[in-house]
Amino acid sequence: MLVYKYRGGDDKIFERDLESLEKNCFWSSSLRNLNDPQENMVSTDKFVKQSKIFDNLFSGKVNSNLSMVNQCLDDLLSHNERVGIYSLSTSFKDKLLWAHYANSHKGFCIEYDLDKLVDSYIYESKSHFPVLYNEKPTELELGNISETSARDNSLLQKIFACKSKEWEYEKEYRIVTNDSGLHNYDFEAVKSIYFGMKMPDYQKREVIKRLEGRSIKFYQIETISNDYSLQAILIKDIDFSNISYFKEIPLGVTTDKPIKYEIFEKKYYKLNKKGNISIELESSISDYEIRWLANMIKNHLFYGAEKIFIFYYLKGQERDDFAWATSHILNDNIEVLINDFLRQQ
Repeated sequence: MLVYKYRGGDDKIFERDLESLEKNCFWSSSLRNLNDPQENMVSTDKFVKQSKIFDNLFSGKVNSNLSMVNQCLDDLLSHNERVGIYSLSTSFKDKLLWAHYANSHKGFCIEYDLDKLVDSYIYESKSHFPVLYNEKPTELELGNISETSARDNSLLQKIFACKSKEWEYEKEYRIVTNDSGLHNYDFEAVKSIYFGMKMPDYQKREVIKRLEGRSIKFYQIETISNDYSLQAILIKDIDFSNISYFKEIPLGVTTDKPIKYEIFEKKYYKLNKKGNISIELESSISDYEIRWLANMIKNHLFYGAEKIFIFYYLKGQERDDFAWATSHILNDNIEVLINDFLRQQ
């Protein structure tokens, strides 16, 4: 499934948004910072009434269990002070969204592969679902507190993704994170960039330049002749012969030719801000080249991490062997170790 994020503002906001694209991260907003003051409006009156009836029916024998259920619900509702929301849309050509969220068509729109966006790092839990639009606020019932509801996220959807029907035009799709703030994602999640009809040319050039070497398509949004509808015109397709992003150490860093490599494992533990990554190199590299690659990983894959452990293997080397080299990053300090006995084999 493809989902879309509209971006736009002055030069400062443009730079912020482009930098987050470069560093492969998004900002998950707290509920209080969203633009709808009626976010998270949930009624539990029916739930409380049903629980009392149920308790009376069994003469108070299930009171302790119901108290536990009530406490769990209270804990979940209080979690709204901590959760983060990343708001997306299912359309890239909605005129009102371009007007409201992309600086009156002067901004741009990011196209994501939803599966890659939410499953980038298995140690970081994210829920996702379309927003439900209703005439009245959500009413929770006992039937909502069930194993099925927990498994299919329908309870979370009722609490964190229900809005008034006036917002229905947005076709919103939400990612709900355990906490607000910065969240990393796999760079392959970004599939395309759409430029607004009024976006300045210098900003378009800057986006294309700074995202060069990736598997990203670029489109220009235009008006269909004699129609109010919008269309996307492809202006730069993927050049598969030129995909170098996290594929090679470029000439200029190396002294002879680009050196190819493959990332075959990466994990990010957001709770303790730690990343692990394993890489296969086509040939041995220098201490300087290792440090360049380590900085790329820190700034573009695990931005915000405090500890990163990188393991380098040479092509043909068994992946369960000792790594040919390692680099450990603690905040801004990089410690490199090259196992010379492996280099000589």
